[in-house]
Amino acid sequence: MGYIQNSHGTSLAVVALSILVIVIVIAFSGPDGSATEFTAQAFQSPIETPTPIPSPTPTPLSPTPPSGPSNEALQALAYVAERYGLPPENLSVANEHRRD
Repeated sequence: MGYIQNSHGTSLAVVALSILVIVIVIAFSGPDGSATEFTAQAFQSPIETPTPIPSPTPTPLSPTPPSGPSNEALQALAYVAERYGLPPENLSVANEHRRD
């Protein structure tokens, strides 16, 4: 029974404190009931917000990629043909990731 009475007293204290806070906020809000001047004044910063840096424009890709295998791919084909005794005409490059 003591716990119920004690928690009831705590609840009353919380309600009383909440009412006090509401009264103080209303008192500082001014005669017209608007608290915007009070809150805006409290959060003004002397530091200016920097302007965002414009994003760079993307460079257009070349209209047509180079055709045919690269020099590195041709050297690799020649090595494979020589190493395994295959005719170079039967070899081809697939899925080459070009750097140019």
